[in-house]
Amino acid sequence: MDMAMINRTRPNYAKVKVIVDLMANLPNHVRMDVEDESTVEMRTKKVKIQYDYLPKYCWECKLQGHSIKDVDIHTQREEEIRLHAIVSHQVAKTNETEE
Repeated sequence: MDMAMINRTRPNYAKVKVIVDLMANLPNHVRMDVEDESTVEMRTKKVKIQYDYLPKYCWECKLQGHSIKDVDIHTQREEEIRLHAIVSHQVAKTNETEE
C-alpha cells in the first residue's frame, strides 16, 4: 500500500504496484479481508481493480511495446507495398514489350 492509504489521508482506495503476466488474463476484482475498526471483525470484500497503466503487449510477437493491432496494420501495409511493387513491375514490363 502507498503512504496515503497507510496514513488514511485517502481512505477510498489504495495504490499498489504489482508484477503481472501480460500473457495471462488480468483480474478485474480481488477479494480482500477487511477489518471493521469498531467491531474488530474481519470480513471479505470484493474490490475492483483499476489498472492505471498497462504496457502494450503483442500476443503475436510475444514482445512488449506494441499490440497485435499494430502488427496487423504493419502487415497490411507491407502487403499493400508488395502488391504495388508487383503491379508497377508488370506495368513496366508491359510498356517495354509495347515499345
